[in-house]
Amino acid sequence: MEIYMITQNTVQVVLKLWVLGRIPIYNSIICALDVTDNSYQIKVVSAQIGRIPLPIILHNVVIARIAPLFAGNQEIEYLRQNAGKVEIIENQLSITMKAIVTSHKITSQNRK
Repeated sequence: MEIYMITQNTVQVVLKLWVLGRIPIYNSIICALDVTDNSYQIKVVSAQIGRIPLPIILHNVVIARIAPLFAGNQEIEYLRQNAGKVEIIENQLSITMKAIVTSHKITSQNRK
């Protein structure tokens, strides 16, 4: 187990497990600490369970096998087309969507 201080009041706890004695799997929890004179509280901010490091030579193989799982998924396609900016800030995923502008043409038939 490893513990990292991310900020003064935030820690990350990483647990590394071995599958079949040779494949590492990581579990990570990020906690916010609230310390007072008489007590302390730990609030889980985020967690990653079962993260497996992937060798670079396998990236294309995994992508080729996983991509079809998402093909045809309307929600994923909507995100892919409309995501303006994707960032990871302090271990938090932030997706900023593009502005969606629609227009409606007014004709004499619409004005009544």
